Amino acid sequence: MSSALDWIADDRPQHLEPFTRLRAQRKPDRYNPERTVEDWSQPPVELSLSGAWSSGGSTAGTDAVREQRTTTKQIVIFDPEADVVAGDRVRAADGTVHTVTGRPERDQNPFTGWRPTLVLNVEEVTG
Repeated sequence: MSSALDWIADDRPQHLEPFTRLRAQRKPDRYNPERTVEDWSQPPVELSLSGAWSSGGSTAGTDAVREQRTTTKQIVIFDPEADVVAGDRVRAADGTVHTVTGRPERDQNPFTGWRPTLVLNVEEVTG
């Protein structure tokens, strides 16, 4: 093997974690019927995917009323055309649900133009 391209062609990653992309259905905005807003009260549209998850960090905040914890992670999907956008949610195999924050990125090799992955930043907020 002499390059990353050879590795991808010969032996795709074997230890990816499955997850489900959840996308809210849309409904008319009650304040402006010409635009639509997310409707999480309806069952979301699901898409099965898999990727490599890595931890980001965790912060905890406490005030007089509640305690809140925010955990961030990054998911690398080996399909740069996967249908995931900011605001979607992802349900991990263990049942935890994270929200896609920011725009998913399709990194590009500056020498070849190859775009091998889609990178998602996600966060889970509890409390």
